[in-house]
Amino acid sequence: MERTKYSIIIPCYNGEKTIERALDSIKEQKVNEYEVLIINDGSTDKSKEIISKHIESDDRFKLINKENGGQATAVSRGIREAKGEYIIQLDSDDTLKSNALETIDSEIESNDILSFGFDFVDENAADHACSPFQCAVGLCH
Repeated sequence: MERTKYSIIIPCYNGEKTIERALDSIKEQKVNEYEVLIINDGSTDKSKEIISKHIESDDRFKLINKENGGQATAVSRGIREAKGEYIIQLDSDDTLKSNALETIDSEIESNDILSFGFDFVDENAADHACSPFQCAVGLCH
C-alpha cells in the first residue's frame, strides 16, 4: 500500500467480544484515506478468525500476527509498519464516532496538537460523558 493520510493502529489481545464493533466504526468513516493495522498480540481466543473474516474484502485493513508481548510491543510494531502521515491508536474495545476522521481532517492542518475527549460506555452500554475514574468514585451524572 502506498502512503496514506492516516494509519490506525489497533493492538488486540483476546478482543473477540469487541473487535468487530471497533472495525465497523472505522468502516463507517466518511474520510477514506486510511489504513488499519490490527496487531494480533498472540490472542488465544477467536480474535484472529473474527478479524480475518471481517477484513477480507477491504485491502485498507491488514492483520499482523505476533507472539504475545504486551500492548506496547504491539503498538510499536504497528508504528514500524505504518505508512500514514498521521497515526491514530485505538484499543480493540474502542470505537470512533462516524465523523471522527472528518473532524480531524478539518482541524489538523491549522493546529499543532489535537486532543480528544471520549465517552465512557459501561458494561450495560450506558453512555457517559465522564471518565471511568469519575464513574468509579460516583461522580457521574
